[in-house]
Amino acid sequence: MSDLHSREHYEGAEEATLTVNVDENTTAELTQVEYEDTSDEQIDGFSVLFEGSADAVFDQGLHAVEHSEAGAGELFLVPVISQDPEKRKYQLVVSRLKQPEKSGDAE
Repeated sequence: MSDLHSREHYEGAEEATLTVNVDENTTAELTQVEYEDTSDEQIDGFSVLFEGSADAVFDQGLHAVEHSEAGAGELFLVPVISQDPEKRKYQLVVSRLKQPEKSGDAE
């Protein structure tokens, strides 16, 4: 199984698809429309915006998914406001604390 929380699956991958298992009988097809690197000196992070049809409705939460490049896994997805009434948008945010760089040998 692939790590769906790795940026290499999303960076430059607009138009990649994500199938979300909403429940046992329902899936929602989403397309990646935006990737943003949100890293700074202390945080290694990024966000990904996905878009689906207006009937692709589900609550925020941890969902079983299938990514067109990365494979299957689970992602925490959050609905966000869409300016287009024909579309639903969902966001994935990944943030990790960077490990402090080790200084030279202590004497």
